[in-house]
This record gives sequence, structure tokens and C-alpha cells, in this order.
Amino acid sequence: MSGFVFAIKWLTLYKIIDKSANMDLQSTFCRRFKQARKAKNLSQEKLGVLIGLDEFVASTRINRYEKGVHLPDLTTLQNIAHALDVPSAYFFADDELTHIILAHHHKTNTLKTDTP
Repeated sequence: MSGFVFAIKWLTLYKIIDKSANMDLQSTFCRRFKQARKAKNLSQEKLGVLIGLDEFVASTRINRYEKGVHLPDLTTLQNIAHALDVPSAYFFADDELTHIILAHHHKTNTLKTDTP
């Protein structure tokens, strides 16, 4: 079981989120994942290869993540976020927060590259 799926099941079990929130979270992830990939103008296969997947399964695996058939484990999620230049939180945040999250992420990255 991936870390992401485990976390969702744990949060649901302890009534921190309800099952409908789980579905909302998953659909938010799928939608944001696809948007971020397209914004970087990457094919599913290219993104899969960038994050270390074998080229023969890369497109299929990314497609399954985008459709919600499978969810990535936490390490894969971090690799995806890095390849798409977004923080992992971007995939799950409320719509109102995404602009703030992205602005902070890009500002932080700019500061890192400008620092000698």
C-alpha cells in the first residue's frame, strides 16, 4: 500500500476526514496532476521517464495516476512534484490556496538560485 493511500485510510479511520473528502482529495490530485503535466508540456511517457520509470511502463503508469486508478507512493509523489516544479502540497490544496502555494514555491526557488 502506498504511503498516500495509507495516510488517507488512517485519516478516514480516525474520522479526521470523511469518505467523501477522500474522493474529493483524490479527484483534486488527479486534476492538478494532469494540469501541472500539461503546463510543463510533457507527455505522460516523458514525465514517467523523468521520474525514473521504465520507458515501457511510463505512459501507462502516469495515465493511471491521472485517472485515479492508482496513486503514487510518497517518494514517487515527491519525484513528480520536483519534475513538474510544484510543491507536493499543490496537488492537494484547496483551489483558493494553490496560487499562494505556487507563488511561495517559485519565490523560494528563485531565492535559492540567486544565493551564491
